[in-house]
Amino acid sequence: MDSSKIVVIQEWSQPSNIKKLYTFLDLTSYYQCFILNYGCNV
Repeated sequence: MDSSKIVVIQEWSQPSNIKKLYTFLDLTSYYQCFILNYGCNV
């Protein structure tokens, strides 16, 4: 894994409202089959 890409994701700001939270979860849900313990990490 490219560590620079991980840093970019870690630096994302927290969702400030419900719509932004749903957008983030929608984006990350695509990758849930690739992420170990997705439910615990999100």
